[in-house]
Amino acid sequence: MKNIKFLFILAGIILVLACQKGEIGDIGPVGEKGAKGAVGDKGEVGVSNSKGMIISAWIEVKATDWVERGTNAFSVQYTLPSLTSEIVNKGNVYFYMQPSGSNFVYPLPYSQANGSRFLGEFFNSSNIQRFNLNYLFSPILGSSKLTNDNKFRLVILPAGARIAEKVDWQNYDSVKKYLNLND
Repeated sequence: MKNIKFLFILAGIILVLACQKGEIGDIGPVGEKGAKGAVGDKGEVGVSNSKGMIISAWIEVKATDWVERGTNAFSVQYTLPSLTSEIVNKGNVYFYMQPSGSNFVYPLPYSQANGSRFLGEFFNSSNIQRFNLNYLFSPILGSSKLTNDNKFRLVILPAGARIAEKVDWQNYDSVKKYLNLND
């Protein structure tokens, strides 16, 4: 029994002495760069507030993101936590699209002469407000499935949002100026 006590005391002294700090050494060399990680899941669309309104970040939709929903119809779906049923029912929501390689921004719905159409729509799923971006095309008029990427943005005006000046919501330059957006 005396030997066991002695061993515990000795182990305690060794642990205390081993934990004493010495001098700090030099910083070691930088390690090698690790392998690239896997692509993560799509996150929720980011939003920022301005003048009581909700402005989404630009949503980049790659040509490969569109999911076929029927003959010549494709869509992508998103959730937006700040999009409530009250806003959908009583407020105004504006969709904008900027085609890849273009500086011009179009309001949705947007139609092209070749029969391509872009739309935005809302729906409620399990008490979660969601929105779809839809792309429809008409092979008869010369349009086809998308091969380029596009960016989309939402500007949401809750029923109580105050607008201090006249804004042409169908003209993105007017919206951008009013909301001080720095695209």
